[in-house]
Amino acid sequence: MFGIRNVAIRFLLLAVTILVACNGSKKVATQEIGETAEQLDIFKNEKAANKIVFLTFDITEVDSAKEEYSLKLVNKIFAEGTLKKSSYSSVEEIEKNYLYCELIGADGKRIEMIKTEDPLRTVYEFPGDGGSFGKTEIKKRKGQFTIRFQNSSDIKYLSVFKAGDQLKKIYYAAL
Repeated sequence: MFGIRNVAIRFLLLAVTILVACNGSKKVATQEIGETAEQLDIFKNEKAANKIVFLTFDITEVDSAKEEYSLKLVNKIFAEGTLKKSSYSSVEEIEKNYLYCELIGADGKRIEMIKTEDPLRTVYEFPGDGGSFGKTEIKKRKGQFTIRFQNSSDIKYLSVFKAGDQLKKIYYAAL
């Protein structure tokens, strides 16, 4: 009897955890087959009109072997001002210590590419013996990063890519 009760409690806890986790974000169909986007509702906010948008995300490594990550929007700020136009619209060289955030229009075409430091992978350089430099890499399971961009009615989606040998999409959201 004690074993059955223990199993029932574990099952109930698992069911509650799944319900809570699934209830947190709305999903919307996108252009890519089988892909859904988290609905962030950034531009439904009247405060966002003609502003600089700052989005802060928590990132967590879920499974290092499968390279799976979880991203959650934790803060959004709308600031007065205008950003200079970015000339960075494509990935010339993939740098492993960065995340690449792509702003996409309704037609599926890239509007802008934003490169930001990967908070899960920090490289420290230090002076070594004989005047050379040493380098060490610190890997973390959790971190936080912020991207900023100029509000535009053309921007509809955000994709976040993790750098490796090539870029791997780890997040997709409708703005």
